[in-house]
Amino acid sequence: MNKRSGTHIRDGALLAVFLIVLAVIYHLTGVYGNNYLSYLIYPLIVIAVIFFCFNYAKRTGNTRFSDVFGYGFKAICVTALIMVAWNILASQVIFPEHTTRLIAERQKELIEVGVPREEVEQQFSFSKKYFNVLTISSTLFMYAISGIVGALLAASLVKKNNAYDQTEIK
Repeated sequence: MNKRSGTHIRDGALLAVFLIVLAVIYHLTGVYGNNYLSYLIYPLIVIAVIFFCFNYAKRTGNTRFSDVFGYGFKAICVTALIMVAWNILASQVIFPEHTTRLIAERQKELIEVGVPREEVEQQFSFSKKYFNVLTISSTLFMYAISGIVGALLAASLVKKNNAYDQTEIK
């Protein structure tokens, strides 16, 4: 195993730890239910993946598009898997009242808009029944999109090695 292997795991785990700390802060301050502030994490993910990819290219000297993109993609996969585990753990064990509160707030919003009561109850039971599935799929999707955007930006922006500078012409 060379000294460079596993760094995408470290970077992905580091990003996940940062996002978990941010989620706990959001929860403790009561901001977690605010849709606008909860979307703030996605630009942070893009910036972090760009940063990780640039560091990878600088550290290894490997600046091919596919290598830089692959590194960023692997890092965000690690982050997404850790965040799926965190979201399930947080919603089921650590902050179970949060899940109930979110669903109740959504119910209240639907009633205020004028959705019939039986339809609201039907959506409530569906949300409660499939909460883990919805959590896993939305976490994987949103983190994958953010990470892919960051990796694509980084791979296209990183300064490429000039092939003519690397070969000697005799």
